[in-house]
Amino acid sequence: MTTASDRDTILELTQKLLVCIIDGDWETYTELCCPTLTCFEPEALGNLVDGLEFHQYYFNLPSTNSNSAPLPVQAKIVAPHVRVMGDVAIIAYVRLTQKNG
Repeated sequence: MTTASDRDTILELTQKLLVCIIDGDWETYTELCCPTLTCFEPEALGNLVDGLEFHQYYFNLPSTNSNSAPLPVQAKIVAPHVRVMGDVAIIAYVRLTQKNG
């Protein structure tokens, strides 16, 4: 059974993950992610991605507009579903990304 405390912790860590992605903070990203993660990403066009190497590429892309001004971006977790089974947690959510530029 998922407790409110478990749910809050998972939501906080997931929000921290979204922020480190926006900030280009690769170190924090690798601390929060298992090195052997697998996932489906929109950029992978339906292919299963193994490991962190695929993700590191996106941390090296510029996060500024043509005037070298930082683009304001924020990401929010919408409609989260959290399940904790022993020492494994699963979260599914919609990521709402807002940006100007």
